Amino acid sequence: MNLEITNKTRKRISHDELKNLVSFFNKKYHLDFSELNLVFVGKGKMANINRMYRGMDRPTDVLSFSPIYFSGEEGGAQIFVCPEVVSRYRNYLAVFPDYRYSFSSRLSESKKNKLKHYLLLFVIVHGLLHLAGHDDKLEVDRLQMVRLGQKFLANHGFLIG
Repeated sequence: MNLEITNKTRKRISHDELKNLVSFFNKKYHLDFSELNLVFVGKGKMANINRMYRGMDRPTDVLSFSPIYFSGEEGGAQIFVCPEVVSRYRNYLAVFPDYRYSFSSRLSESKKNKLKHYLLLFVIVHGLLHLAGHDDKLEVDRLQMVRLGQKFLANHGFLIG
């Protein structure tokens, strides 16, 4: 699979790390498309995409689109990620209730940055899980996706906080 990374934000993105992450994911889940476009956007652009495709007038952390969604043909999938939304890490307390200590307001800047980095990778994996056929409309399915994302990251050396 060809991975195209586009960064339309000021956030520094490690292309090599993301290529490795997507490669590991593809080896495990065997995604069935030739190209993946991973696009990092600001809050305004993410709000526009969310409004256009989901009818929600606010930015979100990640949106995934299968190749068929746009063109009706096999080809490139797209994942849009908003690092600015992800960086508000306290929003993830409900997602990771067992890690409340990791979200403490007393964290050093270094630990906050590590946590934000983990969450950025987590939402990318979440988007990839959607492309692999997982759904999170029901709470039980959402929790399953959280566990799968955490397990995948842990198995590849990424731990929360």
